Amino acid sequence: MYSLIAMSFFLVCSFFLASKWALGTWIGHYGAETHAGLNVNEFAIHYYQYFIKHIALVRFLPHHIKTTIFEIFSAGYLYTIILFVVFGVSLLMLRSAIKRQFAPEWIGIWGFLVFLLPVGNLYFMYLQLNENDRYGFLPAALLMSALVLLISRLNKQFSYGLFAVILFFNGFYLLKIRSVWKQNGEVYQALVQDFRWYDEDFVFVLNIPDNFEGTPMFRVLNSDSGLKQALLHTRNEPFRGKLVEVAMYNMINESNGVTASWIDEQTIFVEMHEWGSWWWMNGQGLGDHSNEFYEFKTEGKGYKLMMKNIPPGAVFIYQDGKQWKELAK
Repeated sequence: MYSLIAMSFFLVCSFFLASKWALGTWIGHYGAETHAGLNVNEFAIHYYQYFIKHIALVRFLPHHIKTTIFEIFSAGYLYTIILFVVFGVSLLMLRSAIKRQFAPEWIGIWGFLVFLLPVGNLYFMYLQLNENDRYGFLPAALLMSALVLLISRLNKQFSYGLFAVILFFNGFYLLKIRSVWKQNGEVYQALVQDFRWYDEDFVFVLNIPDNFEGTPMFRVLNSDSGLKQALLHTRNEPFRGKLVEVAMYNMINESNGVTASWIDEQTIFVEMHEWGSWWWMNGQGLGDHSNEFYEFKTEGKGYKLMMKNIPPGAVFIYQDGKQWKELAK
């Protein structure tokens, strides 16, 4: 047991030394202020949320139901108490398991608790289907392994029935999310290949999908254009001109898109085909704002774009389904 603890301590120290050497800081990614912040109740709530997201598959439920379930413990300290109890019992059982070389399920439970520590105080997203997933892959795998071992200790007929239920729901939702990603890829590839304005110096993109049913598509954070990156890295034909993405949105089916028209010589009105989506930018909702080129103002399920400065020869394009259309003047 002590050699295992010593090896773990050595690996943790090596990680921090490598971070300091490579990044110039002891704690990288979001920084020490974020990762080292301690809010016990927030940790407790996030443990609960990661558990029900990956093990109970709550993220696949309708929005109003999953919101209620995810927020059950958001305003109280009950789960903090439960967390301390689970930590304490798991530590005792882990020590016992290592001594007896028995009960490996407790190692899985302890691993779930430990591997969530680095991300336990980060903001937990659940509005979309595919948020925070990478943070929970390893902890969820360890916990699921532990649950399988625990279930296998039950009555044989009951455990077989429970395994069948688990396999059914996991298989069903696996096929569902695979279908979503497949449609995402088809729309993405179609739009990348349909871009045909390489000879233009200035292109305004009036709308482009940030995500498809919650799975990222052209999303970029603190970058000028997801489409420009896609043309470079996916199509291998970089666009040399200036490309401005006015607004992103969450696409909910393959036919989603917008209509666009000129109201007057300086104003464009862009409107989504249907309700249920909203405007995005930099991974979050987009509201009224202005920049050097235009003023953006939401209106109903669309927006008005009041141009301040239209560069000579500028082209305005918009996405409709799997194709790009050019706004005629």
